Amino acid sequence: MTVLLKRAGEKEADTLELKVSVSDKLSKITELFQEMEATAGYLVYKGKTLAVPEDHTFSKLLAGTSAQFLLCCGESSGSATKWVRFPEYYLTDYYYMNTSYFDAVIFVPKCNIKFHGFGVFANYNNMDCTYIVKWYIDDDKSDEYEIEIANDTKDPEKKWMDINLKELGVKPIKVNEGQKLHCCIKVKSDDYRRCFYGYSGYKDRYSVLPDQDYDFDTEYSSYNDNSTSGDWG
Repeated sequence: MTVLLKRAGEKEADTLELKVSVSDKLSKITELFQEMEATAGYLVYKGKTLAVPEDHTFSKLLAGTSAQFLLCCGESSGSATKWVRFPEYYLTDYYYMNTSYFDAVIFVPKCNIKFHGFGVFANYNNMDCTYIVKWYIDDDKSDEYEIEIANDTKDPEKKWMDINLKELGVKPIKVNEGQKLHCCIKVKSDDYRRCFYGYSGYKDRYSVLPDQDYDFDTEYSSYNDNSTSGDWG
C-alpha cells in the first residue's frame, strides 16, 4: 500500500509517497528522519500525536491507501516534554556531587515513552562543568559519556541544565511502561562538586506539582553511590 506523508519543518513542507505493508510498524516512517537529517520529530495521524510509533502498525490504525500522516521534523520540532521531579529547590545552599561515585535515581514511566535526556542542577559557584553520565533501563547499561555544559545555559530561575541525548550522539530511547530508568551522573573535577539541589518532602515516589500529570514514579537507585535519594538530590 502507499501512504502520503506530509513533511513539515522550519524550512520546507512537501508531500512524499511511501510504500509500506499493512503489517509494518509506523517506525518505518520515523526512519526517514535520519535520511532527512532531522534531529527530532513526531508523527500526527487524524489529529493525534503518535508518541511511540513502534507501538502501532498500519493495520492497527486501520490506515488504508488514502491515509495521510504528518511528519514534523527539524531543529525546533519534537514532542518531548520536560517532567519536573521536585516541587522545591534550594538556591541558597549546596549539595556535594562526586568525582568517583555516581548520583543516580530511578524514573518509572506510567506509559511507554521516548527518553530524550535528563537534567542536573547547576554548579553553586556558577562554573562551567564537565559531567560523566550513563543510564540503565532495568539492567541494560549504556556507555559512559562525557559532556561539558556552560553555566550560562542553565535555567535562569530554577538553576538546572539539560543533558540531551542528541548532544551525546544518541537517538531517543524507548522505555516501556513500568521499566526502571536509572539516570546516573558524576562530575569530572573536584572544582565542580558543589551544586544546587531539590527536595520533594520525603515523598519517595512522587510529589504533586500543579499542572503536571502523574507520568512517573521516582525511586532510590541501586546504582547510586553518593547521597541522592528518591526524594532529594
